[in-house]
This record gives sequence, structure tokens and C-alpha cells, in this order.
Amino acid sequence: MGNSQEIKEKNDALIIYKFLIDYNHFENIVRDVIDSEWEKLDNNVKNRLAFYVGWLGSENKYIEYDTYSIKQEIWKYDEKKIQKKLTINQIIKIDKRERVIPLFDFEISSKTKKQLKYLSHDCFVSLINMRNKLAHDILNINFKNADIIELLPDKILISNQEPWIQSMDVNHISDMGREILSNYIFMKEIIIHLKEKKL
Repeated sequence: MGNSQEIKEKNDALIIYKFLIDYNHFENIVRDVIDSEWEKLDNNVKNRLAFYVGWLGSENKYIEYDTYSIKQEIWKYDEKKIQKKLTINQIIKIDKRERVIPLFDFEISSKTKKQLKYLSHDCFVSLINMRNKLAHDILNINFKNADIIELLPDKILISNQEPWIQSMDVNHISDMGREILSNYIFMKEIIIHLKEKKL
């Protein structure tokens, strides 16, 4: 057995790994929902999305090294391309405003306060923010409140039924690890909820 810091680092590494693996499942489910709901969207909403994508994608340039030149991609109207061009984060924020994807319209109950509920869109954005920080700036990571759905106390963390969590000593998890693990637990619940609503 290593020293306390080594154990903490191993636990944090496992938490990050598990979070990122299941985040991938979460993202795929969200994309599937968007794909399945796209045809049902009101034309006004689709027009706004096309407008956003037009501005976001209209300056799509790339370097062509063989000819020492800069090329600009020419876009033809394509609904599938519009759908894929917007990020999940953008779509979630748009849907929070528009409320056009019914499968995204739900709340998640707090695990520490009985009357408190979190809007699904806000939970999604917290998960996306956390994933982006883990993917792009892990050395200088500093989660803000908006990145964490709810920081869970030790008794809730250890009561989780997943064997890999139960085998951890919560005294050997960093603050960052606790934040990620808290979001992980909520994310698993969200994944189950989305899968059930899709059926």
C-alpha cells in the first residue's frame, strides 16, 4: 500500500476515468435524443438554429498545407449539418429557453435537501462544464459552483451501490475528486432517467 497522497491520486484517477467514460454515454444519449426530436421541432426554432449555425459556421476556414493556402468551406443548406454543427452545450442552452425537447424537461432531486430540485438543463450544463475542464485544463483545474450539481457528503458517497465507489476510502479522495464523484452520481441518475424516458 502506498502513502496517503499516492492512494488519493489513484482514487482521483479512477474517479476521473469513470466520470469520462460515463460522460461519453451521457453525451451519446443526449445526441440520440436530439436526433430523434429534430423532425418534431417547430420550424421557427429550426430557423433560429439555422441562423445561429449560419453565423457560427460561415467562416469555416482551414489551412491547405500542400498549396500553402487558406481555404474556406462552402456550405449548402443541410439540416443534418445544422444539427451536428451546434454543440450539445449550445443545444441544451437553447432548449432551456425554448423548451422544445420534452425528454429534456425534468428535474433531479437534491440528495441532501428534501424540497430542492435541480432543473435538468442546469445539470447537463454542469456535467458539460466539468467534462470540458477535465479534458482541457486538468493541471489547473478549479471547479466553480456552476460546474457542480451538488457536492455530496461522505455518507451519501459511500452509500452508493457501485462496487468501485464502495471499495474506496473517502478519506483518501481529494476535494476535486469529491466534486467529480458527486457529479458522477448525479450523471448516472440522469442517464437512467433519459433512457427510461426514451423508451
